[in-house]
Amino acid sequence: MSEKSPNKAIDDAIKKLMKDCEGSISTEQELSLKVKVEVLKAAMTWEKLKHNIRDKDEEGTNWGGAPDEERA
Repeated sequence: MSEKSPNKAIDDAIKKLMKDCEGSISTEQELSLKVKVEVLKAAMTWEKLKHNIRDKDEEGTNWGGAPDEERA
């Protein structure tokens, strides 16, 4: 991962989750990992909203930039 997110806790959680996914995953671990992924997805969505980060292909936006009216 070359870029850091605005939230170090997310970076750390992703690192830990990736480590947990190495090797074989037991049936007992599978549900836990699925829950962790959903929590991370929610945290990343919140960070995007909080920092006004737009998706690259979203219509009418400049990826990662402020909306047009704020740049003027």
